[in-house]
Amino acid sequence: MEFSSIHTISNCHTDSVNCLAFSPDGRFLASGADDCVIYIYDYKNGRDVAKITASSSVTALLWHPVHDQLLVGFANGDIQSIDPSVLTAYPQLSPIGGVMPMGLHDPIECMALDPSNRHIAVGCGARVIVCRMSKKYVLAEALNICQSASDQEDMLVRSIHFIRGGRFLVITYLEHGIICWNIARNTQAWSIVPRTSRIGQSTISSDEKRLVVSNLLDGFDIYDLQSRKFVRTIGDCLLENVAIPVAFLGKDCDYVLAGSSNGAVKILDVKSGVIARVMAHRNWDIVQAVAYYHAAAEGCHYIASATSEKGQETYITVWRGSIIFAIALKTTSRNHIDL
Repeated sequence: MEFSSIHTISNCHTDSVNCLAFSPDGRFLASGADDCVIYIYDYKNGRDVAKITASSSVTALLWHPVHDQLLVGFANGDIQSIDPSVLTAYPQLSPIGGVMPMGLHDPIECMALDPSNRHIAVGCGARVIVCRMSKKYVLAEALNICQSASDQEDMLVRSIHFIRGGRFLVITYLEHGIICWNIARNTQAWSIVPRTSRIGQSTISSDEKRLVVSNLLDGFDIYDLQSRKFVRTIGDCLLENVAIPVAFLGKDCDYVLAGSSNGAVKILDVKSGVIARVMAHRNWDIVQAVAYYHAAAEGCHYIASATSEKGQETYITVWRGSIIFAIALKTTSRNHIDL
């Protein structure tokens, strides 16, 4: 069984969508774009329940996994938190919650949360800053700045991931490789020289054994984090020089959702090294924002994908697959799909 499109949300953003995120409870889908707008959707019905207009392009979104808070990163270096329960009552309300004045001026490229220690890591330009958050989930203090010995101004952080109980942070850079940082000691623990010279985005499996990166050459590279060795590449046709998002499908450590520069959003079988499923978009559209949610109580899997460089024709597609899909994926993913 394939994923099927259940909604195409077209009356929304007017510029490239940079980020999508499902809320942990599955109630909402949030989107942020270059038009300085954040939408929160009732995605199962294909309608928006809140629209928030900001003063800067939205570059990163992150839901707190326990508390009903949405963290929003902006191109001007600001981070704000939004309470969606208030927004549903007042759809036109401006951003609320704690503003984190971190003194950053470069775009917020990525964020990661370690809720057990109340830590947030923020990637901005060449820097990764690890902060402690208060019980109200606003910035309390900056703990350290992760900077390698070869730190350079032209370094650009692409993705960050807490591992090993939040004690370490894996950082992938556009052109400066993969580094693991010991947060407590504020020192580099190890590094990986990537197969290709440039990295788009990255994702780590829930068991912390695999790292998958989208490269800007020929597809997706898979690394074994235990041996810190390159394993294989899943090839893809890159029509544009853009960063392609990747995300493991929840707790499943074998499959990765990937965006596209050629209109074909994919599910990658990282164990077998093949493209297991393709979800085609019209007109070879660029997709630089994807998100996944497993609604276990419904026996459904949801995927959201959003387009870039479409202007007024920007759209978001919501896909749904039943639990049968997961079984079919396990049994048929060895059949390679040629694009």
